[in-house]
Amino acid sequence: MTGRFSLIPILILTMACRNEPDPDETGDPWTEDDTGVEEEPEGETVYTIEEDVTWAEDITIGGVWYVAEGATLTILEGVNVKFLPSAGLVVDGVILTQGTAENPVRFYDSSSLSGANYGVSVGGTGDQSVLSYSAFEGVGLRIEGAASTGITGATFADATLSLYSRDAPFAVDSCSFTDNERDNQTALLSRGVPQVTVVNSVFDGTGNAIQFDGVRDDATLEVSDSTFNNVYRAALVGSIGEYAHRATFSNVQVTRAATQAIAVYRTNATMTGVTVNNTLSHGIYGDPSSHINISDSSITNSGNICLHALGSLEASGLTVSTCESSGIYGGEDGATLTGVTVTGTEAYGIYSGGEMSVSDSVVTDARNHGIYGAYGDLTVENVEVRDVLGSAIYAFRGNLTASHVTVQTVEGHGVYVHSRDLTISESTISDVRTNAIYAYRGDIYVLPDGDGVSITNIDSSAIYANDGNITAENVTIEGIRNHAIYAYFGNATVYDTSINDVLGNGIYAYRGNMTAGSPSAPVSIENIDGIGLYAYNGTLTADTVSILNPRSYGVYGAYGDMTLNAVDVVSPGTHGIYNQYGTFTATSVEVIEPLHAGIYVYVGDNAVMDDITVRDAGTEGVYAYRTPLTLSNANISGSDLRGVYGYGVDISVSDAIVSNSLDRGIYVYNGDAILERVQIIDETSGAEPAAGSHGVDVRGYLLASELTVDGATNHGVYTESGDIAYATLANNGDRGILFYGNDPSTLVYSDITDNGSYGVQGTTTGDNLTDIAYNNITGNQFYGAYYVRLVDSCYIADNDDEVGADLTEDGALDGELDTRGTQVYNVDAVTNPQSSAVSGTGA
Repeated sequence: MTGRFSLIPILILTMACRNEPDPDETGDPWTEDDTGVEEEPEGETVYTIEEDVTWAEDITIGGVWYVAEGATLTILEGVNVKFLPSAGLVVDGVILTQGTAENPVRFYDSSSLSGANYGVSVGGTGDQSVLSYSAFEGVGLRIEGAASTGITGATFADATLSLYSRDAPFAVDSCSFTDNERDNQTALLSRGVPQVTVVNSVFDGTGNAIQFDGVRDDATLEVSDSTFNNVYRAALVGSIGEYAHRATFSNVQVTRAATQAIAVYRTNATMTGVTVNNTLSHGIYGDPSSHINISDSSITNSGNICLHALGSLEASGLTVSTCESSGIYGGEDGATLTGVTVTGTEAYGIYSGGEMSVSDSVVTDARNHGIYGAYGDLTVENVEVRDVLGSAIYAFRGNLTASHVTVQTVEGHGVYVHSRDLTISESTISDVRTNAIYAYRGDIYVLPDGDGVSITNIDSSAIYANDGNITAENVTIEGIRNHAIYAYFGNATVYDTSINDVLGNGIYAYRGNMTAGSPSAPVSIENIDGIGLYAYNGTLTADTVSILNPRSYGVYGAYGDMTLNAVDVVSPGTHGIYNQYGTFTATSVEVIEPLHAGIYVYVGDNAVMDDITVRDAGTEGVYAYRTPLTLSNANISGSDLRGVYGYGVDISVSDAIVSNSLDRGIYVYNGDAILERVQIIDETSGAEPAAGSHGVDVRGYLLASELTVDGATNHGVYTESGDIAYATLANNGDRGILFYGNDPSTLVYSDITDNGSYGVQGTTTGDNLTDIAYNNITGNQFYGAYYVRLVDSCYIADNDDEVGADLTEDGALDGELDTRGTQVYNVDAVTNPQSSAVSGTGA
């Protein structure tokens, strides 16, 4: 050893080795009043080096050794510097350690007690000190001010590297930090340095591996190509205070951390190629004032949230797995996630407290929601969510937009929005235990883009809006255990949709309006246990809709108007179409094999039907209960009761065929009827009755033109009164026509032939005001005319087993039905009998 030093009793400030408590995530991560120095007890021995000195041999330091300003201490490679208890080396001049990788300079503590010495403290100016390949064992190193630009190849065992109060960057290169764990000792502590770079370094068994606070805006920590193993925390950056920091981590590996691997406060942090495995708390943490941008990284086996970013977050190419809480947690400043994989979380897969975008990502095996956004809009694209115990995708008080989404095996809802709107397109949802798509107090828009939306195997409803509207197009729905599409207190608009195998209703609007189908975007509903289309307390409009095998109604509307066009209902379990308390309009409607009525309108304002087909109804083909009915261009066949039934209402039927009803063909109870060009006939190949009872039964007034009843089991026409012209009433089992009331009635220019009893009969009690004229009445089993007032210009022949025409002409209109002929009986008067058929009669 060369040079000169002196012994001077002096009080100096030296660096202390402190234990660092774990910072609270919402409090200051730095201990209060941590200046990094403490006053040495009075009476310490101080050795002052005032000139250049070189240590070429091992040396033991007792007391405090002080390198004064202007002096240089050089320590050659392989020299061991031993520190006795309370010893320290303080440099205000220059220190040069000239160790090599194979033969470092070694500073070590003679005591087994950690922190028994004051370590090495380097100050000075001009960045002249150089510390190369030095080993610090139980001896801390403090570098302050403009002492040095960096340290290379150093090893720290049970020792701390402390950096303070510097205005220029500092580099830590190829250093090793070990064995600080027992006292929770920080390995690298930097405070008041604008930029610290850590490269190619190893931290093993330390407390906080790196603790950095620049105490100024834009202070920057850069860590790259470094590993951290069995640490309390790999890096703690920034503070709750006023200063904004920056941090960069690249190619960093953290294995086993007692709290978070990386925690940043008020920091803009960029992380690339970071691997975090096995932390007792969060994998990576950012406070509400921080922004984290992480890419091509992985976080696994975290005891809390794997990535907890309470500020803003950008992530790409990130893999997160096995998290004891959520996988990724973003704060209210928003999150953008691309190419993220999250699996095995005990809470949410992905959570954000603000606006969030997730794309090209996969979330699996979450014990709560897969993706959850709160108080901000959520956009999800090209995302797969599987095997979650909550909802797959859930937005709370933020709009949700989802496209190209795959959802499978979910215990909650598939896609769920609360108090905002939901838009989804080109997605697949399957195996969901509650609703596939659900909006609470929000609207749902299913867009027709691309291949549309496919929903299968859902335990509740496929699409459900509670207090909101539904607009859906290009949707395939199958295997639903509740309703396929359900708008509760909202409107439902559905186009180009296929629904199959549903235990509830097909499309259901409760206290809202429904629109289903169009010629270019039809709707098909098949094999449902409920109602095909159901609107309660709202209008129902359907165009180009087919409903096959509903176990309840095909179409049901209550307390609202119904308009149907090109609607087919096949094999419904009750009425094919039912509407009550509203106006009903139907065109081009077909109902096949309903268990009850084909079309049933109940206490409505009006019912207008055109181009209607009903076949094989279990009760009535068309039933109007206290609802005025206009029916045209209809074919009603094979009804088990009446073909057309009006109860307590007037009806008008034109251009219709009603065939093979097991009861009446047309029945009006307590109402009037207008029939034009109506046929009650047999359309089977087996000569079945046209009607099982009367062909036409009107318990009121009948106005009929070109009416045909051929082959009814009982009367062809049975009416209280009426005016009938150009009718054909033939082959009926009983009378051709019976007027049973006392109001004036007429039958003109009609053919009444081959009926099983009388051809024409009027009332037998009270006033008889039935007049018949210019009719052909032939071949009837009994009298051609029976109990009528006037028979004028009729051809009555071959009735009552007589041969030829009855040419009786007798009587006056005096109210006495006392005129009789061979084929007329109890007639008031017969005038101008015809000897041959009257031309131009019948239909």
